[in-house]
Amino acid sequence: MKHLVTKFLFVLGIIFSSSFSKAQELIKFNSQLDKSIERRLSLEDFLSSKVPYAESGDCSSTYGFFYFRVNYQGVVDSLYFDGNLRQEVIDMVIHNIHATKKSWEISSSFSTKHKEWFIFPFFDFGGTYYETSNCSELEKQTQKDLLRLSTELGRMHRYIQTKNKILLRPALKGGPFIDL
Repeated sequence: MKHLVTKFLFVLGIIFSSSFSKAQELIKFNSQLDKSIERRLSLEDFLSSKVPYAESGDCSSTYGFFYFRVNYQGVVDSLYFDGNLRQEVIDMVIHNIHATKKSWEISSSFSTKHKEWFIFPFFDFGGTYYETSNCSELEKQTQKDLLRLSTELGRMHRYIQTKNKILLRPALKGGPFIDL
């Protein structure tokens, strides 16, 4: 779990130290209409659409970070994944990332040399809710910790999108960060 928290905090620093609000002015995802529910999907909803759920009774809580870059033509030209998600989840999210082609609204001030990186955190809490499961205490605690981290990430995402907000890099102490 320490490895997860360290990685999570590092990624948060990258996410929020970037010029996210400026990037949104230059490139914007055109939300897709989902006819089955008759509403437009946000980029996050689109990327997680059709991702298979874990089977009932599956106690594994996993996470992943998908880093992808969109160029001036609205094409994903680089993609990297880090995490421990199930392979079928990774495959579907990657498929969805590539399916964003031709769904980007590019500003005229977005030069041919310009590219924007996106980071998509994804959490999969397994097929069983920790309070009602027969999972081990460690699995229950891992699910609670990931739920807490994902909630905090969502809160920070909303907060940081307003102007004049800067997230400082995390302070890392203890464990592998003990000064000798």
